[in-house]
Amino acid sequence: FVEQNYGVMTGRPHKEIIKDPDAILYLENIWSVPPRDGESQEMFQSRIVNAIHSCATNTSENIRNIVIFSHGGDAMAAFSHATHQRMSDVLKERKNPQANLPDFSFLSRLTLNWNNGTLKFQSYEAGIRKADYI
Repeated sequence: FVEQNYGVMTGRPHKEIIKDPDAILYLENIWSVPPRDGESQEMFQSRIVNAIHSCATNTSENIRNIVIFSHGGDAMAAFSHATHQRMSDVLKERKNPQANLPDFSFLSRLTLNWNNGTLKFQSYEAGIRKADYI
């Protein structure tokens, strides 16, 4: 469970990135176009879901709960998949003040249910806002 790989965009200031033709292509379609040497949100979401699938299927049948500590992007990828959405759509929807979506910048708990190969959203409990502990 590692954050999305932004490739050549990593560590560069925004004002520099928006002048890079490869980065512009990514920014125009973050879902399906990866930045050079990086991954698109579709690739990232798929990687996270595959990791959850691996945890769920390679664990003893006696184990009912798996706890995964991760970054907000990983949680958003899992949430998006479990609610049958694309991460790019969840990001857009989060800008709507009336949207009832988790705030992935919290230290929080996202509970998902894995049943017969299907990941489903169960609940979200907000915790401590990042701004409150930095």
